Amino acid sequence: MKGIDVYSGTGNIDFNEVKASGIEIVYIKATEGITYTDSTLKNYYDSAKNAGLKVGFYHYLRANNPIDEAKHFLSALDDIIADCKYAIDVEEVFGQTSDQIINNVIQFGDYLKSNGNDVVVYTYTSFFKEHLSSINNKFDLWIAEYGVSKPNVNIPYIGFQYSESGKIPGINVAVDLDEFSDSILLNSVGASNSISTINNSSGQYINGYNSVRVKSLQVLLNGLGLKDNSGNTLTVDGNFGSLTEQAASKLPIAQLVGYHNDAYTDWLESQFNQNQDHIYGKGMGTIVVNFQRSNDLVVDGKVGINTLKAILKQP
Repeated sequence: MKGIDVYSGTGNIDFNEVKASGIEIVYIKATEGITYTDSTLKNYYDSAKNAGLKVGFYHYLRANNPIDEAKHFLSALDDIIADCKYAIDVEEVFGQTSDQIINNVIQFGDYLKSNGNDVVVYTYTSFFKEHLSSINNKFDLWIAEYGVSKPNVNIPYIGFQYSESGKIPGINVAVDLDEFSDSILLNSVGASNSISTINNSSGQYINGYNSVRVKSLQVLLNGLGLKDNSGNTLTVDGNFGSLTEQAASKLPIAQLVGYHNDAYTDWLESQFNQNQDHIYGKGMGTIVVNFQRSNDLVVDGKVGINTLKAILKQP
């Protein structure tokens, strides 16, 4: 889902033109710290909703008591209904240690969740790696990194801000451009990984997965009779979403040694451009072990759902 994020500095916005350009989601800055409320919050919200856009809100987290900041955020949104998860924008140190930053994010996010509000954390790849990498997937992630087809992180994320200099009809200044999965919406079930639909030299990526690999897998799953949890066959569209993951989770785990070839192991060998004489044996096992090591996966030589998903992300 294509999105933008805006604040008072964005100026006048014709949200009808924004909607007509293909944008589906707009994130609006609501608050910062414990006192600041963005002057355009309610005007942007009313105009975006009237244009038929889905709306989310973000708070710029500073170094105050995080519960006080969370209360300020919710107070500003007291009479406003969001369509998307509440975003915590964390991108400055403010003299804090990484442990302090993580603790503030967790307290803020837990307070929002205790009040029935689902949460996504927005940050940059570099900031995440330096200060937030040990947050251990506690909250969904919206990651910013520019000039790449997908952000350089090895954990799931449901939002990808890929540009800060976008040109959108209805807006007179440069604007941040985002791609979101359906998991950004409130009451969504499960989280997709990356949302990039940016072309690169390796082909089209959808949801952070190589769509060529995913289409091949979807054909395999349908051929094996593996369906989603509702009993439906898969649409071969190259999108590794929740339905494809449901079907893929029903695949047998390919073992390191002695797992006699079937369609799945044939397919796996093709993904590594290998031919192991119709047996998933020691040679292929070594390839998988090396792949797992290089991708920070559990190194067991077994291709289960997590290793499979990492394979699908490769160029």
